[in-house]
Amino acid sequence: MSDSVTVGIDVSKLTLDVHVSPAQLHQTVSNNESGFAELKTLLSMQQVSLVLLESTGGYEDAVVCFLQSLGYDVSVINPRQARDFARSMGRLAKTDRIDAELLAQLASVIHARPDRERFVKKITDDRRRKLACMVARRRQVVNMISTEQQRKSAASNYSTDSINKVLSFLRSELKSIDADISLHVRSHFADISGLLASFKGIGPATIGVLLGEVPELGRLNRRQISALIGLAPFNRDSGFMRGRRTVWAVVQWSGMRFICRHFLPCVLTRLSGCFICD
Repeated sequence: MSDSVTVGIDVSKLTLDVHVSPAQLHQTVSNNESGFAELKTLLSMQQVSLVLLESTGGYEDAVVCFLQSLGYDVSVINPRQARDFARSMGRLAKTDRIDAELLAQLASVIHARPDRERFVKKITDDRRRKLACMVARRRQVVNMISTEQQRKSAASNYSTDSINKVLSFLRSELKSIDADISLHVRSHFADISGLLASFKGIGPATIGVLLGEVPELGRLNRRQISALIGLAPFNRDSGFMRGRRTVWAVVQWSGMRFICRHFLPCVLTRLSGCFICD
């Protein structure tokens, strides 16, 4: 592990805090093309084994694509995993510099694992990246509809009229996004979308989410993919105690809650036999 050079990058909207281990090099660069050029210069002086970043809602996308284009292995993890690792190391303080250092240390641990490759983010082509953007926007619109519906339940007459107008627009926008997703899926992912659609209870929205957010689909076996998404119940045993197997903690830890929100209703639909699931 000590011979491997690993890099941790703490990502924010404007900056990237970069830490190289074990050389203990640290540099802060801009989260834009000029900063990427500085990052390239810094990393070119090292034999980098793995670069690790946290998922930050999209701020990491550009630098991930840049690093992959240079041929580096990149892993993007749920921030909860990084914070749990920091606590396990007794590092309770949190700054961008500390986070970058801890990410580099965690990258060393991941690099030493025999199943290292499952942590490495696969290069995403433009078609799948565009689909992921569509799915993310759909999720935002659905959340806005839910928020407005909650407001409506306790709103005055004046507010209700305004909320109804907003809901009408949002529902129209949702239909438009759904149409765009369906067209994109039919055009670029016809084979696998047809296979998914053959399962009763899985509709266009769920197909879009699975194809856009789970690029590993089709490359992992059923046990691996269910564990990745957070649908596989994990053991909770200690000594003679045999705890109940649950998926909730796994869903929380995996960062895949939004996928489960789509997929679990489809499972219930399948079990009930009422095939109206989207």
